[in-house]
Amino acid sequence: MLRYIIILYTVVYSTKDLRLISDAIASVNGILDWSIDLDDCDKVLRIKSDREVGEELSAKFQLLGVGFRELETFEV
Repeated sequence: MLRYIIILYTVVYSTKDLRLISDAIASVNGILDWSIDLDDCDKVLRIKSDREVGEELSAKFQLLGVGFRELETFEV
């Protein structure tokens, strides 16, 4: 089964920002797991999914005003 790993730089300044990211991720079907490194200056968000969700997630982040930049998507 093909899986995808999506790596994004995010802008997380508060628990509100983190909640917005969490809500956006929860609303996208196919996401299996995710984590965000809050100790890293780039607040790297790593998403594992069973389909390509980058464009859908990007659109949701933009609507919510969440700052991000997609770094890379891997097929594994």
